[in-house]
Amino acid sequence: RVRAAQGALLAIELGTLVLAAVFAERRRYEAAVKQSEARLQEALTAGQVMAFEWDPRTRISQRSANAAQILGFEPHKGLPATCFLAQVHPDDRANLKACMLGLTPQSPSYAARFRFKRADDEEVWLEETATAEFDATGRLLQIKGLAKDITERKHAEETLQDNEQKFRELLGALPAAIYVTDAAGHVTYCNQGAADLWGVTPRLGVERWCDFARFFHTDGTPMLQRDCPTEIALREGRAVRGCEALMERRDGTRIYVTPNPTPLCDASGGIVGAVNMTLDISERKEAELALAERDLQLALAGKAARVGSFAYDTGTELIQVSQGYAVIHGLPEGTTEIPRSKWRVGVHPEDLVRLDAHRSRVWKEQRRESNIEYRVLHADGEIRWIEARSFTSYDHKGQPQRVVGVNIDITERKRAEEHQRVLVAELDHRVKNVLATVSAIISRTQDGNHVAAAFAVALEGRIRSMSSTHELLSQGRWRGIRLQELVQRELAPFATDDNTEINGPDAVLSAEAAQIIAMVLHELVTNAAKYGALSRQSGHVRVWWRWRVNGTKHGRLVIEWQEIGGPPVPTPKQSGYGTSVIRELLPYELGGNVDLVFATDGVKCRLEIPAEWIGSGQHYTPMP
Repeated sequence: RVRAAQGALLAIELGTLVLAAVFAERRRYEAAVKQSEARLQEALTAGQVMAFEWDPRTRISQRSANAAQILGFEPHKGLPATCFLAQVHPDDRANLKACMLGLTPQSPSYAARFRFKRADDEEVWLEETATAEFDATGRLLQIKGLAKDITERKHAEETLQDNEQKFRELLGALPAAIYVTDAAGHVTYCNQGAADLWGVTPRLGVERWCDFARFFHTDGTPMLQRDCPTEIALREGRAVRGCEALMERRDGTRIYVTPNPTPLCDASGGIVGAVNMTLDISERKEAELALAERDLQLALAGKAARVGSFAYDTGTELIQVSQGYAVIHGLPEGTTEIPRSKWRVGVHPEDLVRLDAHRSRVWKEQRRESNIEYRVLHADGEIRWIEARSFTSYDHKGQPQRVVGVNIDITERKRAEEHQRVLVAELDHRVKNVLATVSAIISRTQDGNHVAAAFAVALEGRIRSMSSTHELLSQGRWRGIRLQELVQRELAPFATDDNTEINGPDAVLSAEAAQIIAMVLHELVTNAAKYGALSRQSGHVRVWWRWRVNGTKHGRLVIEWQEIGGPPVPTPKQSGYGTSVIRELLPYELGGNVDLVFATDGVKCRLEIPAEWIGSGQHYTPMP
């Protein structure tokens, strides 16, 4: 725009010189002048330029024929200077008058721009250049010049200025830092966002864009100036996008930024500067870091909880998977994508047909949500149970496009369910056995007790013993009972500080063996309390056990029962229910041996239990 204006001024100056020469030669070459004036008039009319001549003696100005077109005056009509000045805009009048009065032989020319009010009240902008002629004494002879109608240009300039102002206001309102530099990198414009970003307000045209901060790569290493995006744009003439950097301000604070410099070029393609929009992405980087940490936490949680997510593209047949998904499916660590064909290889062969049928049914019915359970085979042969919950999206034709969802490793749940099923079956079996045992106890107790009260007491004691044993088993989740604890529990109702002695290595009876041994011990304790050592204050019961190896790896657990200090024990005339339990139950149920002796100095009983009824993994010291 500046060059165009300079060209226009140069053209006006040249026109002024030509016009001066025409007036000087007018008398001598009148015919030639008329012809030249005609040609000039055509040029003036076409270019909205009029010529004028002012005589200081008459104070009348003469103007070219197109004055009517520009000023609204009659062609060739003389106009006093005062009348002309009266039509000049008041704000411009003093300046124009000063230009005219300031003409001297040493400064014979002037140029001025002013607004002029036409006869029809329309206001036009004029650009006037004039040259004065003086005689030898310095007296003003005349003023000749050209006046050009620049109304449209002024309106265009005003519009441009308005647009530039609006543009600057817009740039100032943007949340981004925007600045402009010249070819040398000096800042020629910056909005408030740039000043806020730098932490300083630059001296326009003096300071360079790199004077306010130091730049680093995102890994913290210094960024050379030649590698900075703005420098690249100024040096190579190309825009730079997508670069992230750390900017260190003068106060030492660092922020993440994204510079977006674009070179500015002139008409010939030469670089005249650059415009840069720099974004403060610190919050975004913090959010990205937080998101990355959450993703890592989610991945770790997924791996720990054996939960994984997936996204399946039906067009590409590719499955995008998370770390947790890779873990539960036994995929190599770091796997993020797998073809469906390769995924099928890992599915248990017995579940493939069911899986395919499920998928076909879901897609045919255009169901969005679905779930299914299936098994996968790991490379090491391990079988894992998977629960898949998915969501399918369809196109406008009802064709599946994408399936996203989660997989949950439910192997432990399946094992727990199987264990529960086994437990329920075992419980059912045990309850039936208990009921059968109770029924037998009632029947045999009734046979040996003809008095109702005695029957009730005996029955209550035996059922209480069974209940106590069940309580111990429940506390140990039916994994077994320590023999010492079982013996102490049975002797507890009659034991004092010195009437019982219990000793033996650590041994855990299985649930089945514990119930049998408990019933045997109950009968021994009950008999001792009624008729034996525990029926007297001086009596004493000793219970101990040991391991005996009979050429086998584990041998048998031997339990010894001995009563001391009780009344003489007569040999029973007939075997009652208690004696039958002691002698027959253990051999029948556990395959062990029983030796019961009613010695006069006290009852002795020896129980031998096969090692397989002792809890697995128990440590003991074999004894001869």
